[in-house]
Amino acid sequence: MKPYLDFLGANPDRELWLDLKNLNESNCIQAETTLTGLLAQRDVNKDQLIIESRDWKALHHFTQEGYYTSCYLDIPHIDELSDAERLHRLDSIQQIAHSGAVSALSFPASYYAFLRNLDFSVDLLTWEHRRWAWQLPFFSRSRAILKDGRVKVVLVKEKGHYHK
Repeated sequence: MKPYLDFLGANPDRELWLDLKNLNESNCIQAETTLTGLLAQRDVNKDQLIIESRDWKALHHFTQEGYYTSCYLDIPHIDELSDAERLHRLDSIQQIAHSGAVSALSFPASYYAFLRNLDFSVDLLTWEHRRWAWQLPFFSRSRAILKDGRVKVVLVKEKGHYHK
């Protein structure tokens, strides 16, 4: 992670989406303290980061400390949910969105149709990994995502140094 932070320190106009896989309520304070220390050592601003985790309650501490946070929504077999399961899942997502614990919700673009009609008070972050940026206007889902003012980030495929 240090090379990424060195890059951000040297390029204050760049940002990093950081996925904290094992974040939970018992380690969130230590994780935030450690990250804040690393940022200070490398002259990186908190505003350059998106902190993402599945544990929205653990993210609350990061949000309180001034980080931009996003709860990753994992909805396995979304197309196979019963109506009751869909309503339950949507209610849970609304609870997260209105909790004040996170700044955003993040999800694969394939979830957009499921989520688009909800009234969110947070930003939406998504990704279209199988598409290049120039391709987005050619697909109806991508066009809808790009027109949605709640969507603040759309990650897309880009050929880079580590691209295979």
